[in-house]
Amino acid sequence: MGVTLGTVLRPLTVSGVEAACIGILAGGCRLAFAAPAAHQLQGMVMLRLAARMRHLGGALIQVQSEEAAAVMAAGAAMAGARAAAIVADSCRAAGALTGFNDLSPVLVDVSGRLPLALPAGAVLAPHTPQAAFDTGAALFDTLPPDGGIGVIAGLEGGSGMVEPDIARRLLPPPIHQDGPDDPEILIIGAGPGFDACDEARSELALAGVAAAHVHLIHLAPFPAAIVAPAVASARRVLVVESGGPGTLAGYIRSYLGAPAAPFGELPRLAGAPLGADEIAWQAREVMGR
Repeated sequence: MGVTLGTVLRPLTVSGVEAACIGILAGGCRLAFAAPAAHQLQGMVMLRLAARMRHLGGALIQVQSEEAAAVMAAGAAMAGARAAAIVADSCRAAGALTGFNDLSPVLVDVSGRLPLALPAGAVLAPHTPQAAFDTGAALFDTLPPDGGIGVIAGLEGGSGMVEPDIARRLLPPPIHQDGPDDPEILIIGAGPGFDACDEARSELALAGVAAAHVHLIHLAPFPAAIVAPAVASARRVLVVESGGPGTLAGYIRSYLGAPAAPFGELPRLAGAPLGADEIAWQAREVMGR
């Protein structure tokens, strides 16, 4: 018996990558193009997505490159399909679409990194599998009617429970925020590392430090109206990078200007995940403790 959308959307415990892939199915995607690196990084997820696509009357097609995946998804979008490209480098993929401003493909970046540059359109970095599903289900409907690339990136590797609810078709809130309004140290993250940042904030709080945590979920459009007051109220800021060094800090500076608070950065080197202890230690360094 074939898989139906109803069985695909039953409660599942899945990774953020798989949750986003199931989400795009819920959003109506029935045609996706996968770059070779996506298969190398997420082989089993790609196999399951291909099976779900096939049983729903769609197809997941492996192509030769990131650029080819993006261009093919854009061509399908031009013909009216809800099409996606599954890639491991959203910057390369989006770069292939430069100048095609009236297209609305969705790119799912399975690398776990944030894009080094933000393409025009919507860029979201879901911080939980549930948010990844919600993003995949809603993104096609929230892209502007006159075109714009939708990118889902920075997907967490850990698994979690997903309760599908396609009736809402809502994007996650633009940021997650926890801690006091006027912290001694504000930890800012995006994409991977949500749990580590949250644990670091709790560890500092137990040590008597007034610590807050902001995790960006919408990178573009950038939620400057929410982030700016949080940064302005903090005495110190620590940016925990999950892309290349200076990526997230660069986004913040470009939209907010040079923050008044002392601004520290903790880069993720060679793809190694950052732990809560390392983040808490760096926060103390920024505070001069």
